[in-house]
Amino acid sequence: MREAFDIFDQNSSGYIESFELRNVLQAMGQNPTQKEIDSIIQEADFARIMKSYVFKNSTEIDNELLTAFQVFDRDKNGFISRQELEFVLKSIGEQLTTEEIDELFRSADANEDGKISYKEFVVLFSQPASAKGQKQQQT
Repeated sequence: MREAFDIFDQNSSGYIESFELRNVLQAMGQNPTQKEIDSIIQEADFARIMKSYVFKNSTEIDNELLTAFQVFDRDKNGFISRQELEFVLKSIGEQLTTEEIDELFRSADANEDGKISYKEFVVLFSQPASAKGQKQQQT
């Protein structure tokens, strides 16, 4: 497994970067767009982060989710507005379009009340990425 990773990690950085992923996919006969590559990397990053939660106890996970929620809930009213979501995502360097932010907000706002509660936030980070996509396709 390590040997395969090392082949993909052409510059020996310890990470497979977007240009390396592109090279691998092209070697396999694919011609991905930059958006497709970015999507694959985001999915891999999300999977890596979620995998790290498997090795933590539930109290640690609850504390981390609450802390993350509080970062997004800038006005401390117990909910995340669409504007708060956009502000924090852009503050941390996420390059999302208005449509992508709207889609993310809609997927998290399960009861469609125009705000994300802590419970909805936890559900968003607890469900597999495939389930999120299915909800978006249903709307």
